[in-house]
Amino acid sequence: DDIAGDGAAVEWLRNRFQVGEILAIIAIVVASFVAGRISAPDSGAASSTDSTVTQTTSVIGEQLNSVVSLIQAKQYDAASQVLDQILSTEPKNATALYNKGVVAQYQGKNADADMWYTQSIASDDTNSSAYYNRGLARRDSGNLAGAAEDLTKADSMVKDWAAAKYNLGLVYVKMGQVDKGQALISAAQALNPNLGTGS
Repeated sequence: DDIAGDGAAVEWLRNRFQVGEILAIIAIVVASFVAGRISAPDSGAASSTDSTVTQTTSVIGEQLNSVVSLIQAKQYDAASQVLDQILSTEPKNATALYNKGVVAQYQGKNADADMWYTQSIASDDTNSSAYYNRGLARRDSGNLAGAAEDLTKADSMVKDWAAAKYNLGLVYVKMGQVDKGQALISAAQALNPNLGTGS
């Protein structure tokens, strides 16, 4: 069953928000990771430990940047290998865990994506994109209640996130809560009139 409207349009939207927004989100997460992790502490003298940490995070930042390029080139296995290298030294690196989820989701491995996003959230529960993407993975796996929970969380974390509202609305419609779903879809389309139009 289609969630709403024309089947081809709904499938296009699903792919658009799973694939198109994921790349933008990866770039934002990597940029914030690099900016936040590479900046040296503002103290009078840097110790050799500070220098080593800065060098290590610089290398990890470069590796994460290469992951974005590999994902854009659809080289998912190579991206996963780089992420595995990062996780071998920093097993709780939320950005690497998140990107493992992105790679799995691109490969259609929604259960794996769910697991990676869950680990990323456990390391950093402030990443709204991890909730959003896990919600999409859960939706595509048929876990509509889990999808609604995650998309609600993502929507609450980012003001006026049209895609989160829209996808949450689609989930509610599929769950049979049509009025609630349609209200969210309308709110999303008020924010972004192109949602649901196929353009």
